[in-house]
Amino acid sequence: MLKKLCLKKTNSRITILSIIIIIFVGLLLWRLIHLQIVEADELTEKAKYQQQKTIKIASKRGLIVDRKGSELAIDIKSYSLFAQPDDFKESLVEIANKLSPVIDEKPDTLLNKLKGKNFRWIKRKFDESIAKQVRKLKIPGLGLIEESKRTYPQKTLAANLIGFTGIDNQGLSGIEDSFDYFLRGGFNPEEKVGTDALGQEILRANGIPVLFESNQANKIILTIDKNIQYIAERELSKGVKDLEALRGCAIVMNVKTGDLFALATYPTFDPNDISKQNWQNIKNWAITDFYEPGSTMKIFTLAAALEDKKTRMDESILCPGVIKIEGWLVHDHGMGAGDSRTLTPTQIIKVSSNVGISQLGRRMTPQRHRQLLEQFGFGKVTRSGLSGEVPGILPSLPWRPSRQSTICFGQSVTVTPLQIVTAATAIANNGIKVDPNIIQKIVSPKGKVLYNPSSHSIQSMSSDVAQKMLKMMTEVVQKEGGTGGMARVPGYTIGGKTGTADKVVDGHYRGDVMSSFLGIVPIENPQFIIFVLLDSPKKQHFASVTAAPIFQKIAQYTLRYLNIVPTKPEELKKEKD
Repeated sequence: MLKKLCLKKTNSRITILSIIIIIFVGLLLWRLIHLQIVEADELTEKAKYQQQKTIKIASKRGLIVDRKGSELAIDIKSYSLFAQPDDFKESLVEIANKLSPVIDEKPDTLLNKLKGKNFRWIKRKFDESIAKQVRKLKIPGLGLIEESKRTYPQKTLAANLIGFTGIDNQGLSGIEDSFDYFLRGGFNPEEKVGTDALGQEILRANGIPVLFESNQANKIILTIDKNIQYIAERELSKGVKDLEALRGCAIVMNVKTGDLFALATYPTFDPNDISKQNWQNIKNWAITDFYEPGSTMKIFTLAAALEDKKTRMDESILCPGVIKIEGWLVHDHGMGAGDSRTLTPTQIIKVSSNVGISQLGRRMTPQRHRQLLEQFGFGKVTRSGLSGEVPGILPSLPWRPSRQSTICFGQSVTVTPLQIVTAATAIANNGIKVDPNIIQKIVSPKGKVLYNPSSHSIQSMSSDVAQKMLKMMTEVVQKEGGTGGMARVPGYTIGGKTGTADKVVDGHYRGDVMSSFLGIVPIENPQFIIFVLLDSPKKQHFASVTAAPIFQKIAQYTLRYLNIVPTKPEELKKEKD
């Protein structure tokens, strides 16, 4: 009886225990099912959060190339070192002393970088040889990541135009800034670094962290020709140095398409190392700075007067040596108060008469005069697409006679170098003004054309007036006594206009000048406008002996390099003989 009772109790216990086990297993199974199905998405995200650190890295940028495919801006592989201080196993002093000779930074500087608890960069964008040395140290809490580093294989060539990027490969100036969205591929990537349970980086066999995201960007093909750009920069640099000018600018632009074959400024800089550069050397002052154009404006004043039918090509105009307008004296170079001469419109341009152009310009009403200048594009930015471009200043109405007079010969009005070149396309192109293009096209990694700008043009003057202006500008260069004689290129007929403008400094004329030459080549079938501007040349002032010779060298190379057929081959034969 007792045995049966004990057995019964034992069976009851086993049954109870079995029930408990079944319930426990059931709960475990229920929890497992809940975790696998109901909470799966949430837990997956938590796991990712615990196993990955998200860091912004320098995104891969697209290539920038010239019109023939020569690389101007590229990305190369580099490495960056970061720290997660919570994972350090050694003292900060020990880590700093080990790292210092490897990455070439002082221990004290490294100590400041290593302090704290959160993620921080220690050194950005160094080459693989340094990365190998860092890996050998095997310091817990330090990690390496592969990044893109922007580099410029042509160094200073077109640097002010191309610009540069920041440490995170963001465009900061020039093309790099203006077209940053395309070059970055439309977004700024964040890379995820795999970590283990302790938060340490999971490394590949080569020691580089595992990356889970990548980026591809677009290629920008510029209108610039590397060889013409080089010649423009070389001759400009030599001219600035020889004449002891503060700076210079040279532009070569196709009159039919608006393509910029060269846009050079000097001084320049190397975008591979901008640490010691100042903004004056970095900026593309061909678009960011304006100046009073001086006598170059005379061709646009005369074109406006012809368009408004206020003069004729055969008109003879009495031009005293000095005239007074509202108490202000206007005089011609080399002429005294008692002197006078009779000049045709062509001669006014040829000898660059302030008095003559002032008299012609004031025949127009100020309203009509301003309207015609606006049609040339003065007072507004071009359609270059370059960031930082300024519109210059075309004074608002009303204009007093003295104000209108000074505008006629390029004072009281300001322009950028690119703006004056753009205005001149109307003269070279049968009255049609063509805005500049710096981008030939933008292409995706798969070869799809994303952006292919078309020329933007407007009729700024009649074809008849444009042809008359070309003829007058030819006499400035090709005829004896013209101010542009030193711009002649053997084998070609050149038209142009010199400009020697008093420079405004702090609201006053201080004796310095802006010397320029604007030339159209070849005059029989205009292909290019070439413009040279020198800021404050000290050895010589007049554009006829400063800017014109620089133009001549750039024009001669450009015409021959592009195989433009000579219009006066007999001159080339004489040159050989």
